[in-house]
Amino acid sequence: MKLEHLTTNDLGRHCIYLDEVDSTNEYLKREGASLPHGTLILAGCQTAGKGRLGRRWATTDRDALAMSLLLRDFDVQRLSALPLVCGMAVAQGLREMTGGDFGIKWTNDVVAQGKKVCGILCESRLMGSGAFAVCGIGVNLIQNEDYFHQRELPYATSVRLATGVSLSPDKAAAAIINELEPLYLSFAEKGFASLREEYRRQCVTLGRQVRVTYGGETREGEALDVAEDGNLICRIGGGLVKIAAGEASVRGMYGYV
Repeated sequence: MKLEHLTTNDLGRHCIYLDEVDSTNEYLKREGASLPHGTLILAGCQTAGKGRLGRRWATTDRDALAMSLLLRDFDVQRLSALPLVCGMAVAQGLREMTGGDFGIKWTNDVVAQGKKVCGILCESRLMGSGAFAVCGIGVNLIQNEDYFHQRELPYATSVRLATGVSLSPDKAAAAIINELEPLYLSFAEKGFASLREEYRRQCVTLGRQVRVTYGGETREGEALDVAEDGNLICRIGGGLVKIAAGEASVRGMYGYV
């Protein structure tokens, strides 16, 4: 399959479309060792996709974008920051296509009007003496309010609900990958530090009260900054704490009041 509107040199140039798959990430983890760098997997229907912490995410009838991208010769020590880079690409791509206001809730939820429109899951696999990364991106595109109500997802939305613009999965994928390639090249060469300032501008978490889970406990504080490694810097109990993993709920979003 050839993806139209693509302006990249490598990413997405080899594209495989699957009518139905268990998970685009799982497909690439199974087949990635034999596929070229930048391979894109698009699915019309994804039956067993998952997000962070194992949360299930399925798609039907091309109402959403379900895609995964293969990055070969990847430095696995940078895997924790890769979702942040992907989040930037999604927010910028959707903004370019719709004119809507999209931000990033740390680490990598793309949000519009305070609701989640996109989730990202990045994983890695060893391959000989190296490794490859798989970037899974799922974007709600044209679902209506009833769709989310019936599935008891009050804090989710779609691009169409947020902006009034209906995007096809193909156009959304091309827009995101076009943004991702230069971001990824900078990230691969210089690390997340080279993208930190732009990420901070797009991050809706900074300056907000947050509830974070780390070290086996949940505490509240203020999100102050994003470090050069992508960790969230918070003021908690009078001290500064770097959050590398776990949940960071933002007051006023996703039901946290």
